[in-house]
Amino acid sequence: MGEFLFVDLTKGIIQRKPLNWDYTRDFIGGAGYATRLLYDRLKVETLDSFDPENEVAIFSGPLTATGAPCTGRHAICTKSALTGIWGESTGGGYFGAELRQAGLDGILITGSAKTPMYLTIQDDDAQIKSADHLWGQDTFETEKIIKKDLADKKIRVLSIGQAGENRVRFASIMNDEGRASARAGAGAVFGAKQLKAIAVRGSQKPDLADAETFREHVKTAFQLLEGLIPILGAYGTLYAADMLMNLFNDMPVRYFTEPFMDISKINARALKEYRSGQFRCHLCPIGCGPIVSVETDSILLKDVAGPEYETIGALGTLCQVDDLPSLCLANHLCNLFGLDTISCGNVIAFSFAAYEQGKLAKEFVGSLNLKFSDAQTVITLIEMIAKREGLGDLLAEGVKLAGDRLGIPELAVHVKGLEVPMHDPRAFYGLAAAYAVSPIGAHHMQGDIHTIDMGVSLPEYDLEPGDRHANEGQGKAVATMRNWRTLFNSLLLCQLALLEPSLVTALYNTVTGRELTPLQLLKIGQRTMTLKRAFNIRCGITAQNDQLPIGILKPFTQGPNKVKTPDLSVQLKEFYASSQWDPQTGKPTREVLHQLDLNDVAKDLW
Repeated sequence: MGEFLFVDLTKGIIQRKPLNWDYTRDFIGGAGYATRLLYDRLKVETLDSFDPENEVAIFSGPLTATGAPCTGRHAICTKSALTGIWGESTGGGYFGAELRQAGLDGILITGSAKTPMYLTIQDDDAQIKSADHLWGQDTFETEKIIKKDLADKKIRVLSIGQAGENRVRFASIMNDEGRASARAGAGAVFGAKQLKAIAVRGSQKPDLADAETFREHVKTAFQLLEGLIPILGAYGTLYAADMLMNLFNDMPVRYFTEPFMDISKINARALKEYRSGQFRCHLCPIGCGPIVSVETDSILLKDVAGPEYETIGALGTLCQVDDLPSLCLANHLCNLFGLDTISCGNVIAFSFAAYEQGKLAKEFVGSLNLKFSDAQTVITLIEMIAKREGLGDLLAEGVKLAGDRLGIPELAVHVKGLEVPMHDPRAFYGLAAAYAVSPIGAHHMQGDIHTIDMGVSLPEYDLEPGDRHANEGQGKAVATMRNWRTLFNSLLLCQLALLEPSLVTALYNTVTGRELTPLQLLKIGQRTMTLKRAFNIRCGITAQNDQLPIGILKPFTQGPNKVKTPDLSVQLKEFYASSQWDPQTGKPTREVLHQLDLNDVAKDLW
């Protein structure tokens, strides 16, 4: 669209600014564009995440709102409130498409308001409005009130709940009543800026370089994705839970200490009893979002977003809870308050483990029943965390800081401060390197190498299924997969859209008029991944931080992963060599920075 919106909340300034076309050439859009923008603008060495000078970049991609399937997404990037390094999360729904239809490729937010505010964008009209009447409201109510205030039921709203207002370090930003940009705590940065919400509505359409050929590629993409509809449409991402638990022991149990749990009461088939609908993001033929209605003696939910795989893992198996109605409620509360369900489940399970080991003082425990399998305590703690009450105030800091303050850092399962998602490196060895080198900390979608060993094949990039318990070859594969998935967050393509690189490249070329090959596109992914690493190097990250917690390196005594653990040192040696990062410092080498046309970054780092 050629422009982004610059918003200075301190000064009350709103300006439309032109895109930097060198950035779009070298980093595409979405999180890629945001990486270059924030690297150039932020003095991250001394910047606290809650400082007004920290900035939030919200960008769509060149495929967004073009008619391509599974592209209704947006990326939110900032210096993370949880980790203090690169923070990035993407969300689905309709906000990203609406933003482009308002003539904008993104929004850059700086400063901090003196009182609560929200931003409205209606085509060419952008305003900062008082959010005094919205502060204290949950995300659902915030969206309803804004739509009423603006007399527009179709306007799309990003908002934080009470968790973001209270600067819970893993607070999410929500949209479309259940779509979350959750990881790395961007919601807490919104809260520090006293920015409650952004509402956007537009009526424009992106231009296409070759509309006719593009439509042919779109038709092919829709046809290829139809194969996913029967499974993901019917069951959502939870469809894989039984296989991952029973066949691979990949789904963590009892805070990563046990290999197995009976999930027949909380799997996809069990959830079908409560399904009342299906959510589809913008131009998505799959529709993986379950809508549920639950009515029991203590729970009444009507047509709300249902729990997906990661949430059932984090609030369910990780806490040993198998009460599905309670997990539906727990998921709904996280959406209302604006909490990352992965981090939330982790800190709750951590508190159960800490109590079990006698590491929590009575002042923290109070009347709480801090025991695994107690669904009511999980629900109680979610509200306490969002409101920073009692033990919730400690857990709101995230598992790393909580572990440090309790003097039990060895119990805290995280990578670089980000809680580990619901895939275990003891099941898929490549996840060891994938977690260790991820720019935001442990993240399953920033390099989902386990999907390759489960059967996904990308022959154009020499990625083929192999031995999930092999160490050799994993480092190189992780480097390639990371560069590929980095592209998805720059193009803003849903990672469930399993399209081959040649088709993704064709979609990009016919939209933009470029003539790249799949390998040239992959190089852009490498450039973006390398710049994220440079951002983190400036934040103080070194090779010593590319490690895994001992909690996910202890061998199990039973199950298919018995006495098997990954050798991270072997994988990292290979990864560093493939990525051309210095194994002593963790810095991208001068050579690779010059090869990727990052000459200014080479001067910064070396």
